[in-house]
This record gives sequence, C-alpha cells and structure tokens, in this order.
Amino acid sequence: TEEFYQVSACSLEMKTLNRELRQWEKIYNTVRPHQALGYLTPLQFLQRGSSQRKE
Repeated sequence: TEEFYQVSACSLEMKTLNRELRQWEKIYNTVRPHQALGYLTPLQFLQRGSSQRKE
C-alpha cells in the first residue's frame, strides 16, 4: 500500500480512496510480477504452490 500512496493522487473522500485502494490491490496481486516470487504475481505464486501441494 505504500507504493499506492506514492503513485496515486489520493482522494480525501473515504469512499473514493477505498475504491482506488481496492483497485490497486487487485493489480498488485494479480497483474504486477514480484521479483521475490520469481517474477510471478502473488496469485500465480499461490496457485502454483497450491497445485504442488496436491501432488
């Protein structure tokens, strides 16, 4: 969320701020790859780990 505040023009209205933060979290977790996760998104990393545990 720290990155969200650095790159976003934050609204002072709580409803708008919450909506924008939820959108950012969706991108952060499903679109943006993370170096620490082998350049996978957190969702891909969790799905990969979940399928490996089932085997």
